[in-house]
Amino acid sequence: MDFICVANSKNLCEGLNLKIDAKEDRGRPESAGKNRSRRRDGAPLLTPMTRADRLRGSARTFSLWVYSERAECNVVQEEAMLAENLSDVFQRGLEFAYDGERQIAKSLAKLAEASSSPELKAIFQSQAQQAKANEKRLEKIFADLKRAPAGEANKAVASVLDESEKLIKHIDRSALLDSALLVQGHLLAHAGIGLYGSLGAVATALKLNSVAESLQESLATLKQGIAHLDQVADKTYPAAVSVLNSPHGFAII
Repeated sequence: MDFICVANSKNLCEGLNLKIDAKEDRGRPESAGKNRSRRRDGAPLLTPMTRADRLRGSARTFSLWVYSERAECNVVQEEAMLAENLSDVFQRGLEFAYDGERQIAKSLAKLAEASSSPELKAIFQSQAQQAKANEKRLEKIFADLKRAPAGEANKAVASVLDESEKLIKHIDRSALLDSALLVQGHLLAHAGIGLYGSLGAVATALKLNSVAESLQESLATLKQGIAHLDQVADKTYPAAVSVLNSPHGFAII
């Protein structure tokens, strides 16, 4: 999305971290409307951030302009391309992966603590450490590419972790809860495999061979993690068949 900032205060615009160009009156973008195409008061205007600016910051840094005499700041959203080429798609994918690993590294301790199975507890603890290693690997990739490791939020991972917390609150520690957490663990791992596998292929297409090798390392750890989850699941699912959970008074919604 592109944003148009409506303001006439130089300090206000600087507070929003916008680029100010006092030398040239660039006016409003055509897409913003034709009734007020030029400034009349000569106040500094904001120039669209360049592609280089976006890559130095984040793929989610948007272009902004100032076009009104009013001192307040209103924001108008307009449709714009978030990805112009395969390199932009790759950047967004890396950001999804990075945010996902950060969430997983912080949250798997809760799943480990809630597990009644010592084997499952150990797996979640190990995967939390692997997530931190994957996070560091991604930070190095960003540094090598001279890009910023921030931007896109991985809502898929957030959704799985949120569901895991609900399950922990509503199911007593038992083989039943372990089974529920195994399902969530598999969801996280398979999502990671799909993402890292795709990113590795894109990196190869972009001739980023060293980056592709690094992503392959993360992919290998996730595949190993699924194998460990499968081993525990073979014993846990049958044991959960006879478990009846006591109602906690609230439905899982």
